[in-house]
Formats: sequence, C-alpha cells, structure tokens
Amino acid sequence: MRNGYEKHFLSNYSIELPEASLSLEGDVLQPPGLAQGQKVVPYIHYSLLMSKSTKQAIYSAANVDNSSQVTISGSKGRKWFIDERVGRDNQITNDAYTKTPWDRGHLTRRTAITWGGYDMALAASNDSCAYTNASMQHKRFNEDEWRVPELAVSKFKLAKENKLVVMTGPIFTTCDRFFTKGIGFEPVRIPSGFWKTITYVDLPGDLVTSAYIFFQDTDTLKTCLLYTSPSPRD
Repeated sequence: MRNGYEKHFLSNYSIELPEASLSLEGDVLQPPGLAQGQKVVPYIHYSLLMSKSTKQAIYSAANVDNSSQVTISGSKGRKWFIDERVGRDNQITNDAYTKTPWDRGHLTRRTAITWGGYDMALAASNDSCAYTNASMQHKRFNEDEWRVPELAVSKFKLAKENKLVVMTGPIFTTCDRFFTKGIGFEPVRIPSGFWKTITYVDLPGDLVTSAYIFFQDTDTLKTCLLYTSPSPRD
C-alpha cells in the first residue's frame, strides 16, 4: 500500500517534508490523478514532489530501515513504469534514456527502500522504478561519483535503530544544458548536479543530518559561475 513518506519514522522526532519556496511554488505540479491540493506523490516508503517545467522531481524523500533490509534482485524488482497519477506528459519517459549516454538515475535508490518483509520489499523495489523517481544522470556519473552517497546510506552504522530519513533532488542552474534527439523530440533539461541529505538519531539520541552535493556537469557550472559572477571593480 502506497502510504508514502512517514514524518514520524525516527524515534522522538518529526521530520517534515521540504516546502517549496515562493519562487518555486508556481512550478510545483498538481498531479491530475491526486486530489486537488495534494501535490506530494506517495509511493512505498517514499514520496516525491514534481516540477512542471523540468518534468523531474524537485525532491524524493524516503524512510530507510537498514535493520530489516531484504535483498531483491534487479531482475525481479526493476520494472520501470509511467505513473498515470502524475500524467504521462508530466514526466520524462524511456525515450530520453534509450540509446543515449543518460541513465534513469534513481533519486530514492531502489535498494534503500527494500525493507519490511519480502513481499513489501519486492513491491517497494518495483515502486522505486517510477519514471517520476528518475532523473537525467550521465552513465559515468551514475556508476561512479553518485555511488558514494548511495553507499553511505546502505552502510550507515551510526544511527539509532538503523533508521534513516534520506532526501534527494536534482540541482538545476541558469546554465543547464538540454538533451535532444532531434526534430520532434522535446528537449530534456539536464541537472548540473544532485544533492542528498541523510538524517538520523545518533546513538546518544541527538538528531543529526549529513549533506552531500555532487556535480555531474562541471563545464556547465564553470559557465554559470562565469556569467553570474560580479564584474571586477576598477
């Protein structure tokens, strides 16, 4: 059952989902398949918020229980699907990833939410493969740098009860590149980078958050800094 992200997941603490700033509020998608005013899309063990302009998630927030993880093979638990609640035209689908250098980069990692018994873990594994939970990640970035924070989640040992709240999202800048296959293909905006936060209750009982930022497009970032930096004074 798709109950989505649980804010009371960590003992004695309530971790709310991020709220869109005033500048971003107008870009938040109202999914046509959800009740009016319900913009956060629930999945098994995670939820996300969609952007109208990029057709990618603004963030994906997950509850991770490393104490009850279940191993689900990719062949059994990897079935990418279009979430009709969000609307086919409001998400990037397989055409952008087929025969291209871009991966369907999970925001909430598939293996992070495969917990809670085999049947639940299998359903969560499949539910993580919604196109809404994917973002444009270059193959080399997805298989190299981005593995660092993902492995940090899977091997975390400092959390009380081995429970984590993990939030992830793409970083878009004023100088992002766009990917296209040619005439008739709607260009897809490529994130210059990604952020991830890991929140947990440490062994003494204090709330702690670790944050990570990884850029996959340093050339774009350099260009952006060049054009946004103030001119030197005489």
